[in-house]
Amino acid sequence: MMKKKNVVTAYRFFLGRRPSDEEVKKMVARKHNLESLRRAFLASDEFKNKVAPKFRLVESAEAPAGDSSAELLIHLHVPKTAGTTLSSVLQQVAAGGPRMTVGTHDIHRLEELPAPRRAALRFVFGHLNHGVDRYFTQKCTYVTVLRQPGPRILSFFNYCKRIEHHPLHAKINSAGMSFGDFLEHVARTGDAQNEIDNGQVRRLSGFDAAAGAELQQQFSAALGNIFAANMHYGLSEHFGEFLDRLQRRGLIPGFENSRQNAAPEPTDIASALAKLTPKQKRIYDAFTIWDDCFYNICEAAFFAPDEP
Repeated sequence: MMKKKNVVTAYRFFLGRRPSDEEVKKMVARKHNLESLRRAFLASDEFKNKVAPKFRLVESAEAPAGDSSAELLIHLHVPKTAGTTLSSVLQQVAAGGPRMTVGTHDIHRLEELPAPRRAALRFVFGHLNHGVDRYFTQKCTYVTVLRQPGPRILSFFNYCKRIEHHPLHAKINSAGMSFGDFLEHVARTGDAQNEIDNGQVRRLSGFDAAAGAELQQQFSAALGNIFAANMHYGLSEHFGEFLDRLQRRGLIPGFENSRQNAAPEPTDIASALAKLTPKQKRIYDAFTIWDDCFYNICEAAFFAPDEP
């Protein structure tokens, strides 16, 4: 059950104000845990009508419809979020212009690229962390897609298990790992931790894996980055709507077949969770708690009505 100080902190975090004594009393009386309290705030009319629209306005304030003046598009591809489909669309936009595929594991290739060649790039994409714009002098616009955290990490596990050239393929299959076994393996060894342990917050925060920043600090940074004026984000569960918005903003032209294979592959997360041991479920909860909150805020803002 949440204490008074937890409720006060939640009001400040989600609604940007201090609650009245009566509001605190009511929330405490409802015996919320962290999860139910978070969902209560995100579902509240105050958040939907007053807070979420402000995020939407910040996101689009400097990106009016029809503005295609950005010199460089940077696609931050979060694994298992329909990012490959998005890259194929954005590559067509940048057709004829210099482009580069690069990830966090080989970012040195970008660092070592001569400045004139970097300045000529028009499209950069890959499994990147936020902040790659620091390597460029031209105007940069970020594009990324988020996905519900549970299905995303289950999809990542299935991908590693299926794809022979993935570094974790042999470990997973030789040990006959289930999804729960995989969660324990990541918690024990740190393998793929930056993808599995609240990986969307980690990637969007811009913090280097070696920086040692606390997840709460990364969460705050990720929120600031996702709602920045030079960021356009979508949700893989609503990928078609995201493409429509990019088109209305002038970032992409109309594509007749852009929605084919765009939705994430189905993952039976409920069945997978039902098979977890209590220990594995605790690991799962820890690995998704910040990403869940991050996704829910972004989803609420994505569908929030615009203020007059």
